[in-house]
Amino acid sequence: MNPAKAKTLSLTAFSAILIGMMAPPALAWGDHRALTREILGDVAWLSNPEFRQIEVTPYRYAEDEKTPYAPAFKPIYVDRLVGEKTTAREILLRYVDEPDWGMDEGLELSPLQDLAGGSKGFRHQRYYYLGGVLRVGDAHGRAEHFYRMSKLAFAKGDKYWGFRFLARSLHYLEDMGQPLHTRPFRLRQLPAAGFSPAKLTNLASNYHHYYEAWVADRLAKQQRSGTGNWVAAIRDADAGPIRSAKEASKALAAYSNKHADQLLEASERYWPGKVKRTDMVVPIDARLLDPPQPPEGWETLNTLTANALHVTAKVSKGFLAFAYRDAISQSRPRNPDAGWGGLGDLD
Repeated sequence: MNPAKAKTLSLTAFSAILIGMMAPPALAWGDHRALTREILGDVAWLSNPEFRQIEVTPYRYAEDEKTPYAPAFKPIYVDRLVGEKTTAREILLRYVDEPDWGMDEGLELSPLQDLAGGSKGFRHQRYYYLGGVLRVGDAHGRAEHFYRMSKLAFAKGDKYWGFRFLARSLHYLEDMGQPLHTRPFRLRQLPAAGFSPAKLTNLASNYHHYYEAWVADRLAKQQRSGTGNWVAAIRDADAGPIRSAKEASKALAAYSNKHADQLLEASERYWPGKVKRTDMVVPIDARLLDPPQPPEGWETLNTLTANALHVTAKVSKGFLAFAYRDAISQSRPRNPDAGWGGLGDLD
């Protein structure tokens, strides 16, 4: 084939895939509660007496939110019933996974949402396409939305929904620490998928799902043993100087995207052929999450994940410290247009 013609064909095929593909659905970090439990270990103010007996209150914020949820979504109570008492720490741990309970599904949010796997993916991811020229996803916007709702609830004296909204905001912020929430595939994977949107989606979904299951499995084992480099990476993270949920989320996404290609390359070497199938989404096989002998790519995946967890924890701890000063204790006014807050290059 004529090289020029081949190049034109490749660009045409890529454009069709970019516009038509359904990216893998967002699964977050597999288990936000496990990650958040480690992050909260350094948050001393959660043990203050005023945060140890919080009355559970009903949801009364529909008029304030003015934002769509999935048609069938209604807040459920999984810790205590309305009128009972709970703690701030328990609210954060119980509800940090709430955004994955269906609230973002089945919505029409953006003409570009299919590039993020639909409305849920659009709200939980920030994909960088075409070298970052095109960015698709609103996780940073959702982090800011629920932070503002948290601040409103605290201003009304409603500590329960203040912390529950804060848990939702933290969820979307943590999502941005997962590199595959910012990049679904490598360009070199296009030929392997035959330039087929369906096949590329299956391949990207398999890498995404298996990576998050692997992280959740390994982190849980380290938590049970009380040792391990990932747990240490989270615990050793200092709180970053955050002044905005939105800008902190964007900066964390930029960090994750910077390292996503290297993580995908290591994943290609690490996972066996079963995970690399393009004809189907492969169910999680627990035996592949902890093989007897670490396959090629193990050290790179291990190190990149430890770094990602460390930076996610740094930003999350800083965000909680900011929320305490700005929303919870109402100790100072906030400039809503404030930026990242001086963290600079997260590397």
